[in-house]
Amino acid sequence: MRFGYLVASASCCVLSVACASSHLPQDRLTSLQGSLRAAEELQAADIPQAALHLTLAREQAAQAQKAIAAHELERASMLLARADSDAQLALALARVAPLQAQASEGKTRTQAQQDRTQP
Repeated sequence: MRFGYLVASASCCVLSVACASSHLPQDRLTSLQGSLRAAEELQAADIPQAALHLTLAREQAAQAQKAIAAHELERASMLLARADSDAQLALALARVAPLQAQASEGKTRTQAQQDRTQP
């Protein structure tokens, strides 16, 4: 009796994991699309480093969609994770670029003021 219960429990676990993993790529795809949209809104394509990661994210997303169509869900999940990471990096670089420009401008102004005050 215990053996039957054990087999039934194991079967339920396997089925629940299989069902959960079949939804995983779609959830990751949705997350990726949000990251790509946010990066595009911040003009990531205009920043060389961010544009590189945006391109990588798009390429990996296309590969992941092919893997989903081929029912290669584990591969698709990994590709989507990589694509989302690249999209988030592009987003972060796009957020940092204006701050770096402001810092550089401030440094230039400070240096110019110091040059004017020195004899």
